[in-house]
Amino acid sequence: MRSPGYLPAMLLLALLPAAQAAIELPFTQLETGHVIIPVTLDGVTTPFVLDTGASATVVLPATWDAAGHDSEHGMVVGGKGAGGSVQGVRLIKLPTLGIGGQDVKVGYAVVMDVAAVAPVEGGAPQFGGILGVDVLQHYVVELDFGAHVLKLYGPDEAAPVAKAWTPTRRLRGGLMGIDLKLAGATIPAVLDLGATGTILNTAAAALPGVTKVDDCGSRAFGADEHELTLDCVTVEDLAVQSRDFGATALSVADLPIFQTMRLATKHGKPSPAAIFGVDLLGQDVLILDAAGKRFGWR
Repeated sequence: MRSPGYLPAMLLLALLPAAQAAIELPFTQLETGHVIIPVTLDGVTTPFVLDTGASATVVLPATWDAAGHDSEHGMVVGGKGAGGSVQGVRLIKLPTLGIGGQDVKVGYAVVMDVAAVAPVEGGAPQFGGILGVDVLQHYVVELDFGAHVLKLYGPDEAAPVAKAWTPTRRLRGGLMGIDLKLAGATIPAVLDLGATGTILNTAAAALPGVTKVDDCGSRAFGADEHELTLDCVTVEDLAVQSRDFGATALSVADLPIFQTMRLATKHGKPSPAAIFGVDLLGQDVLILDAAGKRFGWR
């Protein structure tokens, strides 16, 4: 005899909506280490940089024009990159972007020229925009650096679990802040997939256990197109809560972003700070959970 509750239960299960699958797509990496994914904007597919160090999604003027818009339209707003203020920034309405065959909500983005943050070939940028933390914060982001596969898990999807989690905190602009353990000291850092290397400020480079390397010839470019000359150091030990990197070579520069994020001073005095870049983040399977205030590897 069939149970009286059997048929209603089956009907209830049939009425439940199917769980939406995570967005999944391949990614590539530039020689700089920048993570690149294909993004569709009004029918035009172009490579975007995945950047947790960008508070807003960015569209390059050429990309916006190719999609049938006018890059000279939009509200002029102020912008700041790692190297300082950026000119010619315009705020635009951008309802969605196509990622992995699905429409991802954006809302607003900025049009600006950021060609100097990555190498160019034949005078042309190797990407058409930047997918910022304004979009990424709504997902659990999984980056498999071995298979080169990106997965974005929405709030209703079963997200992956790291072997061990490192806590994060929300910084200005929605960026993810973490604590780095540097030769026994704990210093604040910005978790930045858009940074090709991990960078200390000079206050951090002056800590015990940090040794300067002469004539390293390290250079970088900010979104303001200013060249940044970087010093180099080695540290006895570098770690986050979920991983120990051991002795590590790092760059040193007093970037304006440290002031923007209010990390460079404490009680009116210079304070150690860092940018935690893709050179260390880009290992194994990285999991970023901005809403859950944590990240880790598995």
